[in-house]
Amino acid sequence: MTSIEKFHWLDQHPDYPNFVFARLRFGIPLDPEIAERALRLSLERQPLAYKHPVKHGRKWCWANHPNESECFTYRKLEREPLNWEFGKRERAAFKAYQLALVEFPHEGGVESEARFCSHHAASDGVASIKLINDWMTIYNNLVADENPYQGLSEVDQTKINQRGRLGLLQWNYLRHLPNQLIAIFGAAKFVFRKTAKLAARDSAPASAHSTPFPAIIGQWIGEEDYKRSTANARELEVSFTSACLTACFEAIDRWNQKAGAAGDRPNTSPWRILLPMSIRGRHDRTLPATNQTAIVQIDRCPGAEPDRRSLCRGIDREVKIIRRWQLEKMFLIAIRVASISNGWLKKIANNPDSRGAAVFTHLGQPYKRAKICTDRLAKTFPSVSDAFARPIDFDLAGPLRSGTPINFSFARHDRRMKITLHFDSKLISESDARQLLAMTVEMLQAC
Repeated sequence: MTSIEKFHWLDQHPDYPNFVFARLRFGIPLDPEIAERALRLSLERQPLAYKHPVKHGRKWCWANHPNESECFTYRKLEREPLNWEFGKRERAAFKAYQLALVEFPHEGGVESEARFCSHHAASDGVASIKLINDWMTIYNNLVADENPYQGLSEVDQTKINQRGRLGLLQWNYLRHLPNQLIAIFGAAKFVFRKTAKLAARDSAPASAHSTPFPAIIGQWIGEEDYKRSTANARELEVSFTSACLTACFEAIDRWNQKAGAAGDRPNTSPWRILLPMSIRGRHDRTLPATNQTAIVQIDRCPGAEPDRRSLCRGIDREVKIIRRWQLEKMFLIAIRVASISNGWLKKIANNPDSRGAAVFTHLGQPYKRAKICTDRLAKTFPSVSDAFARPIDFDLAGPLRSGTPINFSFARHDRRMKITLHFDSKLISESDARQLLAMTVEMLQAC
């Protein structure tokens, strides 16, 4: 196992399982036999699909999983599901990938949901989305009686042994080596700076057993509002990702003040939002699904900024500098050093202290590739096009950690955008979470 895989494997707690979640809703019932076969064919391309961590001496390694058949389940429900059920047994068990397909009645018809989980040790968000695209593409190819792998991108399974390379000896990284002092300063800031904490909320559930897990809600932003938000970002001369991150900072700040933590005064301590960054390069296009993501922290105090323009441009400038100088790799270097001692790495991974108020991820157009393949098949096989898997709604969410109860995900689809909020239901009620989500949308359209 690489050092980052060990870190995410050791970062275990029954209340905070380290899974990346995806929920896709389809307006038709999917064929469970075809869905399972499509999953098997997808996983055949992934070397870590049927592996689980084992310890040999002092080393953590990947070994064959004894229960390959448990990666797929199917159920027919008598009514439309209100929540995503993820039981204690599933939280405790390690599976690199899981797919639960459910079918249920809806408005006189039948719909279905595909619920994916991928363990962060084996796969990050980028790789998980790629696997879902593969699954939908293979499913639709099977429905059309085509070659199952038609339209899939190449995967070179031999590259799995290269997944731990950071490219530290390449000139593209070495030329920025003097700037890594900034990354070291950022790491020290991460350890020693005190950041704002979310206020305790009277409406928070008293028991974790009374609330569903994972607690995920989402809201669509329509085409016109999405266009307006991107236009606002262009006017500020910042990336749309930076505008979304700014909206999250402002929404958390206002939402927290509304809870009465700071009274009528603006918060003076900075909020910290964790920003995952993929380190994949051009040579990683055929890399199998794995974890190739670093984490950086962005600290901001919206109340201390002179205006929204200054806040947004400051965030945009910082993110671009991190990207340009590859400062995000310092996190992976630190994890690699810590992995020299399993005990040290486990202590870091299991630290219950807050890592930040929230996690933020902008996923771009996650299902663009599957949509292109499906549209091509629909033109060639119009007689079966109604049976193709086309998501009418979806949610993508990363894991939560102790002290980090919020995870934002932004994704585009069909000229709209979906914001998904994964929240800690032990600390935050659903009504409060929906209030935060609404404030995020409001702040984004104001940027």
